[in-house]
Formats: sequence, C-alpha cells, structure tokens
Amino acid sequence: MTEYIELSVKINPLSTELVSDFLISEIGCSGVVMEETEYKDTVITREVKNIVKGYIWNNPDNITDKLLIQEKLFQKRAEFIKSGIKAENLGGWELEFKEVADEEWAHSWKKYWKPMKISSKVVICPSWEDYKQEHNDILISLDPGSAFGTGTHATTRLCVRAIEKYINKNDSVADVGTGS
Repeated sequence: MTEYIELSVKINPLSTELVSDFLISEIGCSGVVMEETEYKDTVITREVKNIVKGYIWNNPDNITDKLLIQEKLFQKRAEFIKSGIKAENLGGWELEFKEVADEEWAHSWKKYWKPMKISSKVVICPSWEDYKQEHNDILISLDPGSAFGTGTHATTRLCVRAIEKYINKNDSVADVGTGS
C-alpha cells in the first residue's frame, strides 16, 4: 500500500533552500531531503547535487494534482526570476512523482551508508554492514540516523583526526556534545 508520494524537483544546488521551503510551506510536504553523495571510505563514488525530494501523505480522499503542483513550482520560479534571481541559479524545477511505501521511505537512506574510514585508524561502520577490520583499525559500530552519526561531516572528521594526533593511550577526555 502506498502511503507517501515522493516529489523530486530538479534544481540548481543554489536553490535548495528556496525549493525546500516551498515544498514544506506551500505544498505541505512533511519533510524534504537532498539527494545524498555516496562514499566508499573517504572517496566519493556517486554525487548527486541537483534534486530535492519532498514527501506528502497519499490521501485517497484527496487526489494529489500533479499538474497543479508543477504549475505552482513554475509560478514560484518565475516570481524569483522576476525579483532578479538568474534562471540558471534556480535550475529548471521540473517535477517527478513516485509512490512510496512507508517502510521504503523510512529505511531507504540506509543504502547510502557504508563502512567509512574517516582517519588513518578510525572506521565508522553502520551496524547493518559487515566490515573486515584491519590490524590498526579502530572500529566504531553504530546505528547512524539519516543525518547524524555517519562520519561524513567535516567537523566529525577533524575531531577524530585531532584525537588521533594529540591524545595518548592513557589520557582522559570528556565528550562535550560531539554527537555519535
């Protein structure tokens, strides 16, 4: 049973916030996501930067008018162009629809997270993935959320590298809100 409709909007990454806000405030999406960059260790294997996805509840009593939503997107884009924003900075704002089961939407982000070596020793490994630990690896196995605990953020990497560089075996440290 389809529970959500996924709206995929092709954009220029510069307009991510504009489209995200529009999908939430004017279309009624319950959430939005940006297509994610895929990594293998620290190497980018696939990069998608031009799609914002929004999710709306599939209400059988209130059929979603795809043409009306596309028209509203184009109207909003035209308003931004009229206000002085260049069309190439917005992208085309073409819309695609896909019916998505609740279970698929809730867990589909997991396919993007693989074991990732974020420093010379530390490997972050989602609990649902297997990883063959090498001699000097420090393995952190955890259940990252769809946005946090994945090790991809620059501050996480910098903190881990600083710990490796400056902390000795018997030193003590305090975790002051550094996340996962």
